[in-house]
Amino acid sequence: SCANKIRACSFGRRMLVLNCPIIPASKELVYSSQSKLSIIRGVWSPNGKKFAIGSSCKKLFVARYDPFLKMWVTVWLRVKEDVAFKSTVNTVRFHCSGRVVAAGSTDFTLKVVTAFLDTKNPDPNAEQMPLVEDYDYKGPFEKVTSMGEVLLNISNVQGWINDIAFGLKSEDLLVALHSNQLFVKKLSEAENKNEPDSFILWKGLPFNSLLPLNADTILAAGFDDRVGVFKRKGILLLG
Repeated sequence: SCANKIRACSFGRRMLVLNCPIIPASKELVYSSQSKLSIIRGVWSPNGKKFAIGSSCKKLFVARYDPFLKMWVTVWLRVKEDVAFKSTVNTVRFHCSGRVVAAGSTDFTLKVVTAFLDTKNPDPNAEQMPLVEDYDYKGPFEKVTSMGEVLLNISNVQGWINDIAFGLKSEDLLVALHSNQLFVKKLSEAENKNEPDSFILWKGLPFNSLLPLNADTILAAGFDDRVGVFKRKGILLLG
């Protein structure tokens, strides 16, 4: 993370946060009693003050450090039953605001879910928790102050969701599917809110990792030792 920490998650449901440089006494515990199955994917928020994890138990969690308990505490982003994941949460990414996460599942669905952890005590005389959120943030999700609210729910996308990336302009969402396809979703457009804007069929093996380079370019790496460069006008293949 930007706070010089390493988060380690395992299929055995255990999580650790390590301070760098790594020494035996630098280990920080993570308390999680809610993930009953393997942890599949984890990602830090942009400010490094919390992280999100996807699990085989069909749930999405966020964690923050509690200095009074001296450990990281997880919170289940509990969504309404009719829009809950039906299978493993395979990938998760934070928006640059840190207030929402995009999560994809092996049930062929993509969701953008609010993940605002309010640790500000309105009583200035009370003992204060460290602030997790940027309360001065201005942008498309500046009004988000909740947890577990589904802002976008796209289903039946023709494949498992392998990875997700927000464009650096924070308005575009690129999604890599296990069915050799990618699709783009422009978050600022109200029309067809819960449908992909455009699909791109990739002729090679599926992509499983996406990395934004700049406002118009995202790297995509997959199972066939090749790297795709996604641009707004299509895909360019590098050797």
